[in-house]
Amino acid sequence: MNTDHQLGDQFHVVFPLWAPVGGVIKILDYLHHTVGIGFGRAIAWGPRLPDDDAPISEHEAFREARADPRIELRLLRDMAFEKSAWVLFSEPSQFPEIEAALPPGSDRRRVIHLVQNTRHNNPEWHLGYPYLLLHRPITRLYVTHEVAEAVAPTVNDSFPSRTIVEGHNSQFFAGPSNRSPSGHLRVGYTTWKSTIGDDVAAALAGDERFSFSAIRDAATWLELRELYHNSDVFLCAPGPEEGFYLPGLEAMAANNLVISPFIGGNRAYLEADVNCIETIFEDVASHVDALERLHADSAQADSALCDRLLAGGHTTTARHTLAREREEFGAFISELAAAPLATGPQ
Repeated sequence: MNTDHQLGDQFHVVFPLWAPVGGVIKILDYLHHTVGIGFGRAIAWGPRLPDDDAPISEHEAFREARADPRIELRLLRDMAFEKSAWVLFSEPSQFPEIEAALPPGSDRRRVIHLVQNTRHNNPEWHLGYPYLLLHRPITRLYVTHEVAEAVAPTVNDSFPSRTIVEGHNSQFFAGPSNRSPSGHLRVGYTTWKSTIGDDVAAALAGDERFSFSAIRDAATWLELRELYHNSDVFLCAPGPEEGFYLPGLEAMAANNLVISPFIGGNRAYLEADVNCIETIFEDVASHVDALERLHADSAQADSALCDRLLAGGHTTTARHTLAREREEFGAFISELAAAPLATGPQ
């Protein structure tokens, strides 16, 4: 895409915080997409920049943003836009600040809400503000079709919307397959959103066929990659209102066998017995059965199930690329640029 008088030469991206959490990383991806599709400059508005030893500072996308001469990082307290501004944000509570920073006569279709999870349609989440924001006419990008479906009963669809299924830098997590030939399975999981991993580990305590490792606190990508590389199986522990759930995709790239319930947006990439074993959400027995099934297969000379899941995982990660996401984003921006002007209070 080439910038012209219709597009303008800059794009604004609004961040709620600087932390290596999935939602912020996805906004960083879109920050890079803006210059990747042809905008001459991108302005990232956020809180005070973190110290050099902060977890986000080791993240490749953040470091590249700071080093890219096309990208400028500014403070939220100074946020102001030109009349023709393109603006992308994700955190619903920031919308009033964004509105206040728009001058009269701004093209309102160029303010884009990146909707990253299904819980926006939950009136109790975030004091109900995301739910109320769904009633407003705003241009929206959904990260999965499942997120779009979840909000459809509530959303005001008078402005354009597009589902661009999430891409990810999955290759960062890639690693060799080093599953033990003895059939012993090392199981990794996190406890950020669910204790199901701990519950399964307790149910199998003393069973020498399995060993368990967990990350319990907020982790960097390097720490996550180390967990995947030291695991044969990744036991997904999603929350009940997922938008995508990146760890399952990352684990596939790292040659882990994936066990997961199908919750919200993680259905965008999970396929039972193709790239994962499907389980019942928060059901310990279901997860134990899945591990038993994987162990029985891995102990065979011809581990057909395990081989199929690993191959399916690689096929899946190849679909969820940042390059494909960027291309679809560029097409959407071009369509918005050609749309009639939409100004005034909404």
